[in-house]
Amino acid sequence: MAKLEIERRFLLKKLPNDLGEGKLTEQVYLSLINLKIKDDFLYYEDKRISHLINSKELQKIINSNKMNYACRIRRQDNNYIFTIKVREAPGIRKEWEWGVGNEFKGYFHQNLPRVSKIRYELKVDNYIWEIDEFLENNSGLIIAEIELDSLENDINLPLWATEEITGEIKYLNSELSKQ
Repeated sequence: MAKLEIERRFLLKKLPNDLGEGKLTEQVYLSLINLKIKDDFLYYEDKRISHLINSKELQKIINSNKMNYACRIRRQDNNYIFTIKVREAPGIRKEWEWGVGNEFKGYFHQNLPRVSKIRYELKVDNYIWEIDEFLENNSGLIIAEIELDSLENDINLPLWATEEITGEIKYLNSELSKQ
């Protein structure tokens, strides 16, 4: 079942103070061409990802030629998460996520589009901000994002959240992976 992800994103000049220790997060981006649904199971190539309760919406996405989707594997602390995201509008995406096993580790050794970053979490008021300090090809880039119930949520922006980039496609991780 898809989760609706609503977030605002900001470009930062520097990391905020008192972040604590971050986590190395690596993401590789895959082609939807190798996604298949067979007998209500989702597969990438020959690797089974999950049983699907209702596969119609996902099957429609897999069969489409639209460019507003991303398919990725995220690795953090030797945990692997397979994700499909579909951009609905600026700041709004549908997201499917499944925990997967080490059989997906090999994709991180292939020459695939990728991003590497240190992810920090910072609580401000009643919200958790995810702050990504990008590494390698995107070194020096820092992006903060906050998940909301609605884009119209009234939030007090921290002083460091000055330049909003919510609608700028070039700052999506899937686009940064091509750098």
